[in-house]
Amino acid sequence: MRSFRHTRSEEGQSLIFIALALLGLMAFLGLAVDGGNIYLQRRNVQNAADGAALAGAVVMAQNRNIGVTEAALCGAVQDYAVSRHLSDLNLLEIYYTPTSKRVTCSVLPVPPPPAVNGIRVVTGRNFSSLISQVIGQNEFTVRATATAQFGPAKAALGTQPIAVHKSVVPPASQRNNPLNEFHIWTDDKGTPGVGDITGAGRGWIDLDCNYPAKCNHSEDDIKEWMKNTYQQPIATKYELQSAPGVKAASLKDPYVSEGKTLILPVYDYVRSFTSDPLCDSRPENHQENGGEYDPGWQWDQCHDNPAYGDVYVDTYTDDPRMVGSYYYHIISFAAFYVTGTTTQGSNKSIDGYFVDYIAEGDLGGPYDTGVTVIKMTQ
Repeated sequence: MRSFRHTRSEEGQSLIFIALALLGLMAFLGLAVDGGNIYLQRRNVQNAADGAALAGAVVMAQNRNIGVTEAALCGAVQDYAVSRHLSDLNLLEIYYTPTSKRVTCSVLPVPPPPAVNGIRVVTGRNFSSLISQVIGQNEFTVRATATAQFGPAKAALGTQPIAVHKSVVPPASQRNNPLNEFHIWTDDKGTPGVGDITGAGRGWIDLDCNYPAKCNHSEDDIKEWMKNTYQQPIATKYELQSAPGVKAASLKDPYVSEGKTLILPVYDYVRSFTSDPLCDSRPENHQENGGEYDPGWQWDQCHDNPAYGDVYVDTYTDDPRMVGSYYYHIISFAAFYVTGTTTQGSNKSIDGYFVDYIAEGDLGGPYDTGVTVIKMTQ
């Protein structure tokens, strides 16, 4: 019986094939293991970039009216990046938006250029491969970009059912000052003094009732919104129905307490519905005169409350449900820091001062009256 023997040449070729197969297997294994690690590292770096951009935007938003130095901005971004294990700051770049000017991180008191509204952070991480070293790939680099912007609130979460007129909100230079105290009255029984917000300067509103809806609010609704805020977004251009009546019970703890910040809708006018014929400006109700239409309505006589100038805008209605209704036209949001309440006597009030505040919501509002929103935009 014949036997077969492998020659040394054949054995060597087999070893080469086995080695190549093992190398290929290691390559596939490296692709699987290191590929998964690359995905994990990229996700971690992206999360870190997002947080660093938000940290920088917060510093800019908090100091937007007094100025922020590049050193403070960079410090906030770098501190967050390092806390998320992005220790190689050579891989960290910071740019202003929308100008794309790079932040130099100068130790000198260099302010940001004008008209900036956020920052863009570009960062990365170098890390060693786990398996791919066997095929010569010793290190990988992942990078991520994140942009955070800030601006006046176009919509805000967590509002309270008190609206204030735009004229009573102080400018940025006079906010955040405990000495610039205001008193939001709940009624108009006395003679207002300096800092008293009364009359058309404020009003209780039904946060759940946007025009043209006609609603019936309750005292319990007001208390709930004062205590826990309104959990749906309120947006500019909303017209919110008034909630008339003195809400003295809502001024007590736990509805209002010292140290609480109230987010208040700001309005520019109040729509007042009336059935007075003098306010009916519809063309079909004008009187014909010599082939031309002579308006039968007279604004001066129609105007509901001339003492408040243009705050009240009368609107004719033939719907009896709407007669006597008031709707506040919202244009922005203000923040009021409560220092106390006055619950005794005739002039009950919420006492405090206006502050700058960062809230949840959506940015893009037309006016900066103190409430700012920060959003990730990339």
